[in-house]
Amino acid sequence: MINNKKILISILLNSLILIGAGYGLGILVLLDFISINIFLKEDFNFHLDETYDSRLIATGLIAFLGKLILLLSMLMTNFYLKNG
Repeated sequence: MINNKKILISILLNSLILIGAGYGLGILVLLDFISINIFLKEDFNFHLDETYDSRLIATGLIAFLGKLILLLSMLMTNFYLKNG
């Protein structure tokens, strides 16, 4: 069984991935929050033939959903282990 410490380290290391955006570098955790904001407040379209910048928003959203699924699975596993 995978313990919680390994899951949290995995999420943290995934958040620190460097991405090239604009004229510099950023970390993926910033893109997560930006992509959620754009998804909720603007018209969000995803096409494979779009530019790199527009596909980057979809990448941030997918990465955030993966982290969210990992956290939820960790919390649910802890809940079911405690309540038996």
